[in-house]
Amino acid sequence: MASCKPDIANTSLCDIDFSVTNALMRAMDFDEGWEELASKVGYNTQQVLRLRDFRYRPNGSPTNILLWELGCEGYKVLDLYEKLKAIRRKREMEILEEYGKLFSFPHEFCIDMKKCHTVNQ
Repeated sequence: MASCKPDIANTSLCDIDFSVTNALMRAMDFDEGWEELASKVGYNTQQVLRLRDFRYRPNGSPTNILLWELGCEGYKVLDLYEKLKAIRRKREMEILEEYGKLFSFPHEFCIDMKKCHTVNQ
């Protein structure tokens, strides 16, 4: 694999490029994948309902708010990648990999494309 940008895996979610946040918003707001992510990171029902309200605001995005809150809690790009892998969000994992220009995550975090494809069918 190619090497990634300097320490991109340890970048706070508050500091990622907006183009990445925007791509994640488009993907996860569309099918409400943010709800599964919120559940995976331990959000309770009240927190999920609060995020859900952002759908109805002009330019509102539950995904954007969730990513910001996770960043404020100390989540890094690699932490998000691990959570996305756990909930089998292949497209969002690919967005993060592209952001790192073929992330060179530690080997154990690499996508097993065949497995992801099989699981998602």
